[in-house]
Amino acid sequence: MKRLLAGRIAAVLMAGAALLAAGGAAVPALAAPAVIPHGTMATRSVTTISSVQPDFTCPRPSVCLFPHNDFTGKYPAWGGPAVLATDVWNGQWYSFSQAGASNPNPGSLNDNSNSVMWVYAKNINVGICLTPGRYTLEHTYGYFYIEFGVTACPASPPKPFP
Repeated sequence: MKRLLAGRIAAVLMAGAALLAAGGAAVPALAAPAVIPHGTMATRSVTTISSVQPDFTCPRPSVCLFPHNDFTGKYPAWGGPAVLATDVWNGQWYSFSQAGASNPNPGSLNDNSNSVMWVYAKNINVGICLTPGRYTLEHTYGYFYIEFGVTACPASPPKPFP
């Protein structure tokens, strides 16, 4: 996975250099998710992938969860990616199991909701806030909290933790 990601980043950088050499516009850097520390909870960054174009389009306003790290795969309960309507799945901590998106926990997600989403790994006490976009999660996180209508990461995560 790390070798594949490094190859993708190198390809993006080479394409950007080629565009610049040809007089084209600069290629924007990959955005990083907001990582908000709180108390003793450790934080960790995740990778944003903006160049992946999965066949599946995530409807608005929802968060789509994929079992694979490359925005593909099907959860049996959904017959495809799990599609969480953010006006329903918000305001409290949920496990990915409750959402029918576990075994494995999501490897990637597409937040097409214009709302922030917290993901939390209870076993290692790591939580992060994700703004709308696409992220690889590598099956690390078991819980999520969607802050419906909130577009920027607040200073602290919602409490109590699961």
